[in-house]
Amino acid sequence: MALDVTLPQRADRRRGWLRSEGRTIGALLLRALRLKFRESRLSYVLAVAEPCLQFGVLFVLFSIIGRHPGFGDSLVLFLASGIIPFFLFTHLSGRIANSLRAAQPMSPLRVVSSLNLAAAQAILEFVTIIIFMVIVLSLLAILGVHGAIPADPIELVCGVVAVGLFAFGVGLINSALYALFRIWTLIYGVASRSLIFISGVFYAPELYLPPAYRDILVWNPVLHGLSWFRTAIYPTYPQNMLDRGYLLACALAAIAAGVVLDRVIGRVVRR
Repeated sequence: MALDVTLPQRADRRRGWLRSEGRTIGALLLRALRLKFRESRLSYVLAVAEPCLQFGVLFVLFSIIGRHPGFGDSLVLFLASGIIPFFLFTHLSGRIANSLRAAQPMSPLRVVSSLNLAAAQAILEFVTIIIFMVIVLSLLAILGVHGAIPADPIELVCGVVAVGLFAFGVGLINSALYALFRIWTLIYGVASRSLIFISGVFYAPELYLPPAYRDILVWNPVLHGLSWFRTAIYPTYPQNMLDRGYLLACALAAIAAGVVLDRVIGRVVRR
């Protein structure tokens, strides 16, 4: 009988904890939105416009130099299929570190943890990049670019979620390291943006790289995220370098490492 009573009580406690965490993250998300709108109501629009402008500049530059698409017939679609998941990774993983800065004024509130803040920041950045993705693909579809409507929407959603999970895990690690090294945000920002050259954003590594280079770059999880995204856009995109399980394993490992580092480094900082 004791077991029959204990199990429902534990289930109730878990549900109560989940509801409490959900309310906390929701409140922090609303707070983050209010901070964006503090100076101007166009702040969030500008946040969405930023990746759109960066993408536009890249497309203009590649058009001027006469660059051909790495796959398919449309240069703008090929660039979009690489830039969208890459922006998702860099923006989400890089900006979660700012959640610890926001945590400082709320440090007396025990109900708010750095993981809560990181989750709220991740949701905000994820939604921002998803809006960017919808805008770009919709505009390309309206302009008549063949293939702008994903051939496999479910595969596209799975690829985006996988990249988002990996970015969230790396962001948790960034948040923990930022607590020890204030300059870490700058260092990681430079390092993460350099990944644009080894992740296949501007080319299809499956087609244009020698086997020796492919064997090295295949360890880059971001490359798998871009390949996964492109398989949803191009039905015939080569998948000889894509390993979905590897990307998911890296995402889970990064999240676990981020949680552990947050607990360990959090205790060190508090001392």
